Amino acid sequence: MPLTLLQDLRSLLFPHYCFGCGTDALPYDTSLCARCQLSLPETSFFQQSNNPVAASFIGRIPIVQAGAGYFYTKESLLQELMQQLKYKQQPIIGKLLGRYIGYMLAESPLYASIDVLLPLPLNAKKLHIRGYNQ
Repeated sequence: MPLTLLQDLRSLLFPHYCFGCGTDALPYDTSLCARCQLSLPETSFFQQSNNPVAASFIGRIPIVQAGAGYFYTKESLLQELMQQLKYKQQPIIGKLLGRYIGYMLAESPLYASIDVLLPLPLNAKKLHIRGYNQ
């Protein structure tokens, strides 16, 4: 059977939708369509050592670098994705966003010598309920 026929059959039996807009016009190796990916509001903070995230830690804890890949605003696609990740048991979104952040970090000379990234700790009760850290 030709590969495209198998892919068409898989799409028919197991529809694959964009987590952002719901379109089914996306490849199986991602969960966001190109339009939604491009609409995520990137910060460029990973390219700047003096950024608002790093500034928020000054005098609180010692850090080498800090940043955020995206601006988070209410009523945004990113908020919707985070809610799906956290409350609708969609860990695939965390993996996808983690991959995007990984690409951003890999492109930044500020993070070239950093060996370890530490996630913010999750409350033990929430970890037990969700089964994963966001």
